[in-house]
Amino acid sequence: MTVRHPLSRLVSAFRDKFGGGNTLVKAMHPSKYRVFWRPALKALGKSNKKAPIQFTFAEFLQFALYTRPTNTHWRSMAEICSPCSLSYQYILKLETFSEDLAFLAVKLNITRVINIHQRNNQKGEKTTDDTRTTRSTTDHLTLDPAYVKYYLQLPPRLLANVIKKYRLDLELFGYKIPPALVNRIRI
Repeated sequence: MTVRHPLSRLVSAFRDKFGGGNTLVKAMHPSKYRVFWRPALKALGKSNKKAPIQFTFAEFLQFALYTRPTNTHWRSMAEICSPCSLSYQYILKLETFSEDLAFLAVKLNITRVINIHQRNNQKGEKTTDDTRTTRSTTDHLTLDPAYVKYYLQLPPRLLANVIKKYRLDLELFGYKIPPALVNRIRI
């Protein structure tokens, strides 16, 4: 099983599936329109007739939190993979993936099969540990500061509901909530 900080997953889904707040063009992305945007427009009561399609992060979260969570891009990992019911031998974290993969390759004696120092990035380009920037091992369980800004713009109640929805993922996998967010909702 591979996991990622749930708050990071949400920002990533917003940026990838909902354009990160940019104006969306239905004709350029018919599958995204059908799978993501149209259901969100309907759930949020937004019309897309003659108006540009655009979602704020808060709107995306309202859609993700308050509609039936069928999409694996923002469903809780506890719901998707049932870590409380299934006995996983290994849980890898995206934030420490290279280190986790190296451990697993040695543990399973598959170091000849897996080049643990080379991966493909999202664009399919080969990267190595030398060319990627990694975060220190002391802060890998907290949210990347670049993502915190998305949550600081939210109303405190919505932020609290996001934290509540993903609390089990946060606890099960040892992820932290940045102090700036804790202060906004006073957990």
